[in-house]
Amino acid sequence: QSDVVDNSSNKYLDYLLSGQIRVNASGTAPTANRSIQVYVIANASPTVLPEGLGTTDAAFSPGSANIRNAICRFAAEMVVDNVLGEVYWFTGVSVAAIFGGVLPTRFAVWVVHNTAQPLSSTAGDHVLYLQPVFQTVT
Repeated sequence: QSDVVDNSSNKYLDYLLSGQIRVNASGTAPTANRSIQVYVIANASPTVLPEGLGTTDAAFSPGSANIRNAICRFAAEMVVDNVLGEVYWFTGVSVAAIFGGVLPTRFAVWVVHNTAQPLSSTAGDHVLYLQPVFQTVT
């Protein structure tokens, strides 16, 4: 999971989410036609976090199968090839749109995959971009 994004002070209208994920560059290639999926996890409380979530960038394994349906919303999917070290991109996902047009006060991004091989262990190979959307009054 990513760090938690706290929008309680900035009160942006939306964030556009983009990113890159890289599969492992050594060992066995990922299984073709599998996927890397990106979810957004909403959370209203800065202190009470559901099922194993933290507030900082870390591994996250949900305690129950229901967690995906309860607080996670699908954002993007990248279908992988069987190529070592390949970088996969997704772009322009409206976080507010994922949640019915209303941006959660706090949220995190969660990446999962079923490629049958590990993703790259180099932190810089995985990048999430959040572009705030706000209204300027002149």
